[in-house]
Amino acid sequence: MEKNEIENLKNLKKLAAGYLKSVGPISSETQAFVTKIRMQSYYELGYAITDLLRLCILSLEEEEHKKATDRKSCMNVAIILEMVIQLFPMEEFEFLSELHQQIFTDSDTLNE
Repeated sequence: MEKNEIENLKNLKKLAAGYLKSVGPISSETQAFVTKIRMQSYYELGYAITDLLRLCILSLEEEEHKKATDRKSCMNVAIILEMVIQLFPMEEFEFLSELHQQIFTDSDTLNE
């Protein structure tokens, strides 16, 4: 590479590092990327997931009526549903289930 091309590449990398922050690699071993969605609480996360599911339902119902008349305006419901799956806080649900089981097991033991 010529010196000018090397300088341009360095400048481009600096510029990219300052702006391209929304998506980052999960690890160097995979080609998958991660991004953050900020939520104030689990309650808000629950509403976001529910609204995304409602959006998919409405989209599917409307798609039934349109039946591929204009594909450009159609929503890709599969992508939205994949995102909804990723939004579910499964570790937290697992924790809540274990906590629930432990509380009720302990209270049953105390009541006997």
